[in-house]
Amino acid sequence: MNPETIIYEKRPQERIAVITLNRPEKLNALNNQILEELMNGLDEADKDPQVRAVVLIGSGRAFSSGADLSGGGPGSGERRPSRDLLSWVDRVEENHRQHRRIREMHKPVIAAVHGYALGAGFELAITCDMIVAAKGTRLGAPEIRHGSIITTVLPWLVGPMWAKRIILTGDFIDAETAERIGLCVEVVPEERLLERACWLAARIAKVPVLGVRMNKKMIDGIMEMAGIEQGYSYSDMVEAICHALTPMAETADGRLLEEVRTKEGLRGFLAAREASFRD
Repeated sequence: MNPETIIYEKRPQERIAVITLNRPEKLNALNNQILEELMNGLDEADKDPQVRAVVLIGSGRAFSSGADLSGGGPGSGERRPSRDLLSWVDRVEENHRQHRRIREMHKPVIAAVHGYALGAGFELAITCDMIVAAKGTRLGAPEIRHGSIITTVLPWLVGPMWAKRIILTGDFIDAETAERIGLCVEVVPEERLLERACWLAARIAKVPVLGVRMNKKMIDGIMEMAGIEQGYSYSDMVEAICHALTPMAETADGRLLEEVRTKEGLRGFLAAREASFRD
């Protein structure tokens, strides 16, 4: 494995692996390459008997700013709604397969988040078994402000009320709020983030392998019995439809959101997103 967008570090003495998202110039924005290399890294860790837990962290100023918006994804180029919808169905189903792959790992994955964990980066973090957050971290799904949608795992983690508070507003929450509502297990100074996440992973690594594997499987199984897998299946088409139709949303001055993005770039798109939309 010779990845370009992640760093895989094995720490034999602690019996853990550290995987670093390594696109700091893009705030670790997630594209197909980094996600594929991340899945390969997780597979390697899961198959390695000398690795008993994994820490996932981001390089630079953020854990991940979300999906890479630089183009080439579904909806770019000439708009044909049927084509865009099919593209988004494929993309959403692949994202959910990746989330499922993390949940089905035999070994726990601890996300160590700092700076920003937004959009797809937020979803990646909350799919992990635990989150340790640095003070000052902002988490959330701002794409909801322009009519998008995120996966359904959040209600299982924080309950329906806080899930609605986050999902229906698109507002950020800080690390302390995340800890208070049960979304992360600990908040630490940023300079101690990796150290503390690795300490927690190493602590788990000292427990007998079978015990960790079976207890993780039991908890994940309870989540499945509570309907999390059906939630993913239900949200596949709903999420794809929302993503495909988002560019057609009308801003307060009657322009399409896609038109704003094309003519004014990301800055104009973000400004329009914070304003009101027409019904």
